[in-house]
Amino acid sequence: GNDNIANGVQSLYSNTTGSNNIANGYQSLYSNTTGNDNIANSFQSLYSNTIGNNNIANGYKSLYSNTTGSNNIANGVQSLYSNTTGNNNVANGAQSLFNNTAGNYNIANGYQSLFSNTAGNYNIAIGYNSGNQADTAANGLLWIGEGDYNNAIIYGNMLTDSLRLNANVNVGTNLMVNQSATIGTNLTVHGEIINGGLINKDTVLILADDETFQFPTTSVGWAEIQCDSSLIEKTWGVVSWNGDGSTSLRSNGAKFVNTDIDGNYACFYDGGVYAILKNTSGYTLTYSIKLHYHN
Repeated sequence: GNDNIANGVQSLYSNTTGSNNIANGYQSLYSNTTGNDNIANSFQSLYSNTIGNNNIANGYKSLYSNTTGSNNIANGVQSLYSNTTGNNNVANGAQSLFNNTAGNYNIANGYQSLFSNTAGNYNIAIGYNSGNQADTAANGLLWIGEGDYNNAIIYGNMLTDSLRLNANVNVGTNLMVNQSATIGTNLTVHGEIINGGLINKDTVLILADDETFQFPTTSVGWAEIQCDSSLIEKTWGVVSWNGDGSTSLRSNGAKFVNTDIDGNYACFYDGGVYAILKNTSGYTLTYSIKLHYHN
């Protein structure tokens, strides 16, 4: 072998024709025979490697069992410890990807992250113990935060384009969902939620007497409206409209009408091109509106 560097008792001990390897530490790259371009730093790191190439192992017994796996990076005590033939994995943190043997293209950042994975591919786990309880051969999964499916702050399945959030979510502007999203607790959106072309938006209006609100011009839409003020009794309405401005009042409370008449708390009516909400009560009122409509 050519251009090798070995520092430590029995480092690169078995090397025959392997080249461009660096071994620092007791029995690091001990079994390597023909593997090339490997770096092993620490006690028995890459100990079992024979023909694997382009591996980097930093930490006590990191990539210890690797034999033919290539293009792996292991940083931390016993990271990728059990890997034998897996390729293109990245493990950062003590015992991260500890049980991986043949899994490929996995990324694990954090103590014991993806600890139980053996043959799963294309997984990403970030955080202490993240993805630890996962199916040992699962593919294309994402964990961010401590724990498994029910505990990690973010859990995703990249094969089904689905996402689960196990936390309160506060969105500053708009949220677009092209496939599916599951929120474990609460979702607050200061803007629009767009799901498969359906736009959902919460808004609060303050309308003076005879002031109007114009609903979006769309092919179809509906809304839930609540009217509240210390000056009047609370009222409500469930309404719908079409792209030509035609309207329908599906259900309603007191003084919530489907025409423009004075003395009502909420008038929802056809404005010609737009659906209109108008306050004709003589007071300034507050309206909480949940909008649902298609572009």
